[in-house]
Amino acid sequence: NTQTLILYDTGAEVIKFGTASATDGNTTAVKLSLNTNTLAGIQIDSATTGTLGMRMDSSSNVVFNGLRIALTNTGTSNSGYGIYVENDGGASTSYCIDVSKSGAGSAVRIISTSSADAIAITVSTATGARAMTLTGGSSTRTVSLLKLDDVATSSSAPAIEIISASPTAFKITDTDANVGCVDIDVNANSASNAIGIKIAVDNAGAGS
Repeated sequence: NTQTLILYDTGAEVIKFGTASATDGNTTAVKLSLNTNTLAGIQIDSATTGTLGMRMDSSSNVVFNGLRIALTNTGTSNSGYGIYVENDGGASTSYCIDVSKSGAGSAVRIISTSSADAIAITVSTATGARAMTLTGGSSTRTVSLLKLDDVATSSSAPAIEIISASPTAFKITDTDANVGCVDIDVNANSASNAIGIKIAVDNAGAGS
């Protein structure tokens, strides 16, 4: 009745073609069921340079989600990754994730609806390792490398918070002596005084 083709192994059904029921209430064309006999749902091995393990194209003016992964990590043992990429290095231009975006919109959007970090980056102990490197597209670029648009009105939610256990919590190194590490340009011309940096410390003790 469902026009479905189901393949089984010695344990249970493994592959279902046709109107297979999905967890989100829709129907899927192909459903893979993983059991104790399964090493990987899909494994793609490539021996040719420039091949694509998976490619999804959409037509013009079509709302298309290339990949959706819905994890329900409500149990104490649910600690799996939505996407896990392992790259053992190689060339200096080797990337784990490479996103190219043209036109309006953002290349990557991350929305966090809990108190957890939206992005958590753990850096190795290797000398010179950095959590993030921002490189401009060219020397003639007219956009900022980093923009913080903070709409929080609470004083407990700073736009930038630095917590460091090392002596150097914040360091700026300038390779061009003619530019300056910090450039504060205040062009406001009003009845009040324009302030580039304002520091107000209320401390009756020996602090400064």
